[in-house]
Amino acid sequence: MNSEETAARLFSIAEDRLRNRPGAHKKFRLALKTTAQGQALMVRAQAIPLALEQAEQLGSEKATRLIAEHLTSVVDSWAQSQPLPKAVVPPPLREDAMSNEAYQHIRSYCFDDLKAYIGTPSALAALQLASSLHGPAAAIMRDKQHGLDLYECHDLTPRERAAAHLLAVISNHRAATWWREPDTPDGSQPAAPLEPEQLHDAWRQTREAVERYAALLPEREAEVMIRMAARPAAAAAAMLSPDEASSGAIVPVHNRLKNRSNALAAVIEKAKQQAVDSANWQSVWNALVVLAQSADRPAPLLGYIEGEGVKYQTDKVEKPVAFFTRDACRKRLHRNR
Repeated sequence: MNSEETAARLFSIAEDRLRNRPGAHKKFRLALKTTAQGQALMVRAQAIPLALEQAEQLGSEKATRLIAEHLTSVVDSWAQSQPLPKAVVPPPLREDAMSNEAYQHIRSYCFDDLKAYIGTPSALAALQLASSLHGPAAAIMRDKQHGLDLYECHDLTPRERAAAHLLAVISNHRAATWWREPDTPDGSQPAAPLEPEQLHDAWRQTREAVERYAALLPEREAEVMIRMAARPAAAAAAMLSPDEASSGAIVPVHNRLKNRSNALAAVIEKAKQQAVDSANWQSVWNALVVLAQSADRPAPLLGYIEGEGVKYQTDKVEKPVAFFTRDACRKRLHRNR
């Protein structure tokens, strides 16, 4: 396994092992990427005998179990080194918040369209440096500035210009939300809530930018994006004028998507048919990634993001987009053998 594959499996294990410790999974991810302790953990995690890795690739369940136990011990050793968290009462969910999930989903589309400008090695290095020096919020504000700067360029395509505008708008909206959440970027006290008019204006700008960009997407992907960016209905209804309420503005679409049971079953079968070796889970995974990246990808696939996995559409109103990871593919195919 390379370092990226090892990190992905560690994150997957940590999500399960640390689920009862608020904020621990996020802290583990950050430690693994940015600290000396994290580097030491990665060295330990990758100390897997080559023969064991080869046995897993050949489908050995015992090898998979031994590797999982080894990686679990790495996660557990980190958890044991951390002070136990104080008992806290989970804060109530903010009805008007732009969630990080929605922001990252929409950003992935903008980034994909603008990667020729902001996905270069130098741009990514600058983004990482800003985040390490000034915290994660700096990365969002850098996204905003990228969007504003690119919007002024004259040689963009209509879709690129719409993506630049959308990136600036959602970055501004997400930043305003994050500083008002209990878990602020720098751990400080949350800022005072926005005034109702400010909230309404933020969602209006977001809705207009999303609709402008979504009009340039395939219908299925446009619908998912509009759902992700929709202001929560209960909060929206309180701010809508009678005319807006009757027109359905801002209210998310819930009933246009087809109900899917086991959404990925059909595309996984298709990936098996196209795989070089349908009995080898890695070969099937590679075929599934190719399907997700293709221009005519089948539903419910929405694309592929390195480090996250295959992005697909679900039938859940509260979480319309999910990721199918490489590790999840391995487990699923081994389970179905």
